[in-house]
Amino acid sequence: MASSKVARLQGQHLSIVGDTPSDLWYEIARLSYPPEIASLQSTCRALRELLFQKSVWVAALKAMCRQNHLFLPSYPTEQMSLANIQRCALGPYIFKKLVQENSSVVARSKDEQLLANVNPDSKAVRTIAKVDFQKPHGIGDGMSSSASGIYLVPGGRFAVVFDGNSLALWDLGVAGVRPNQQASRVAQVTFAPGTFPAVEEGEGGHGPLIEGPRMSVRHRGDGLRIAVAWGRGTVIAKAFDVLSVDNNPDFILLGTLAINATHEERRFWCKELEVYDNRALITVGRESREFIIWNFVESRFSVIDARSSQRIATQKVSI
Repeated sequence: MASSKVARLQGQHLSIVGDTPSDLWYEIARLSYPPEIASLQSTCRALRELLFQKSVWVAALKAMCRQNHLFLPSYPTEQMSLANIQRCALGPYIFKKLVQENSSVVARSKDEQLLANVNPDSKAVRTIAKVDFQKPHGIGDGMSSSASGIYLVPGGRFAVVFDGNSLALWDLGVAGVRPNQQASRVAQVTFAPGTFPAVEEGEGGHGPLIEGPRMSVRHRGDGLRIAVAWGRGTVIAKAFDVLSVDNNPDFILLGTLAINATHEERRFWCKELEVYDNRALITVGRESREFIIWNFVESRFSVIDARSSQRIATQKVSI
C-alpha cells in the first residue's frame, strides 16, 4: 500500500499496453477471432501497431477458416500481403454484418415485390473475370439443379468440375483479392469413352437424360477427397484423392464401383452420393429403399434395406 502511494506521489502510472509484455498480447490475439483483434487494434495506436503483424493475422485467418469450415489452402498466406490477409480474415464477418444491417423479413407473399425494387443508391456488382465451365454432355435444359457437376470448394479459390469426360481441379484465385492471372486448370483426369454408360441424350429410346452427374467433395488437410458417379442403367462410381492442392496436384484413384440400376422402375441412375471419410453413401433410383455403403479404401461394399435396417449383402469389389 505504501509503495503504491509513493508511485502516485511521484506521478508514475502503469500503462496497460506499455507495461504488458508483447508476447502476452500476441497470445491474446492468437486466442481471439478476427473481429476481436480488430477491436483491440482500434483502442489505441500502440495496439494497432503492435497487432498489425503478419503472424497475428495469419493465425486470425486460420481461426476464421476453422469457424466457417473453409478450406485453408484457399489462402496462400506466404504469397499474400498483410492487407489482403487481414481483408480475407475479416471478410465473412463484414459480410454477415452488412446482411444484418440491410436485410428485411418478407412476411407475406405480396411483400415480395418490395424486394424487386432496385435501390438507386446501390452499386452494381462488377464482373472481374469469367470462367467457362463446359456443360456435361448428354444434359438438357431440364437438368436437376442439385447435380450440376461443378463444386466450389468452401473458401472460393478452388472448383472441382466433372462432366463425364473428365474430372478437373481449377484454381480461380484467392476470393476477395484482385486476380493477377486468369483462372487455371491445375489438375485433370480424362476418362475413356463409355466409362459412364449411356449418358448420351435419348440413349436406348428412354428420352433425354435430365439427371446430371453426382459429386461429393470433402477437404482433408491440404488435399481433397472426391467421389463422382454417373451412368444410366449401370452407374459407375469413382473415388479420388488430391493429396495437396498447392504442390503439383494430381488425382489419385482410390476405387471404382459399378452398380446395376436397371431393376429400378423409374430413374435408374444415381440419386445420391455422399463421402464420409473412407466411405461413400450411394442410392440409385428415385424410389429406391436400398442404399449402398462403399468402402473404397478396403474395396468393400454393403447393401442396406432402409425398410428393415438389415444388411442385405456385403461383398468384395472386384475390378
